[in-house]
Amino acid sequence: MTKKNLNQPVNNCCLLYNEHASGFKVKQLNRIVKMANKHGYHITPIATKYPGYIEEAINNLNTKYDYIFTMGGDGTVGEAYRGFANLQENGLKQQAIYAHIPSGTTNDMGKNTGVFRYFPYLSLQRLLKKGTVAERDILKVNNTPIAYIAATGIVAPVTYLIDDTDEKKDQGTLSYIKYGIKAFFQDPELCHNILKKPYQLSYQIGQETKSTDGILVAIFSAKSFAHLDIDPTADMNDGKFEVVIVRDLKDLFRMLGHCLFLFPRGVTKLKNTISLSTKEITIHFDRTPFYSTNCDGDKALFAPSQKLQADMKHKIKQLVYK
Repeated sequence: MTKKNLNQPVNNCCLLYNEHASGFKVKQLNRIVKMANKHGYHITPIATKYPGYIEEAINNLNTKYDYIFTMGGDGTVGEAYRGFANLQENGLKQQAIYAHIPSGTTNDMGKNTGVFRYFPYLSLQRLLKKGTVAERDILKVNNTPIAYIAATGIVAPVTYLIDDTDEKKDQGTLSYIKYGIKAFFQDPELCHNILKKPYQLSYQIGQETKSTDGILVAIFSAKSFAHLDIDPTADMNDGKFEVVIVRDLKDLFRMLGHCLFLFPRGVTKLKNTISLSTKEITIHFDRTPFYSTNCDGDKALFAPSQKLQADMKHKIKQLVYK
């Protein structure tokens, strides 16, 4: 990790913003551009045109700008990570430093980069004044780069199923809780069918294979997911990721307690929960989950599968606050 002198004029930057993100405001975008210019960052705002736009655009923007900023939710970060991972897979180097300004519903990546979850202007100001360029691991699940988490099982799809309703835009993070409680009782594939028949799982790390049952599988490298502090000690630059298998409903509620109280301890210390730290893993399910895997709060780009395979092969240079 190296310090970057952020007061050197002039940095040529682009800002890819998702105008459909729940926390986006045009007035705030204008303030951000003016403030960045005062700090020696000439920003060109670019509105994203469709899902996947950022991933496609990075190949071109990487050689045109010193910095590529994104502004949106956690799914926006996932797009950027995929774009930079694609560069490396094609034998190209990352030239533009990446930075993200949270303006989505829950903004868990804000916690991983040391900025404010709900104040885009203040977040960018913090990055420009005291930011550090750090290397971050890019987690891949089923050969798809993601930002920080993939989860399958009980209630995991809630954060993307709610996109088909009007609740998310109007109520923010609270909408996840309300929708999740309602779906918990009304959607058998989201909850009751999994409780009646937990997944029979086998997981392989290297040459060793073990078996267990479980109702929720999470693969992550982050501190937070769905506003839950799942691992306060997570390090996104240690070359490893965490795997948690929650085995029953009691442990699910214990997990919520560990993540929500004033001094969260995360999910890796629960007694009945299987917790692993590894560089690679393959997990097999006895049946294909009904819903797609939740990746960074969005529906996975890969189809529902009886196998989750994860590893880390790429890194991204990102502006963070520590």
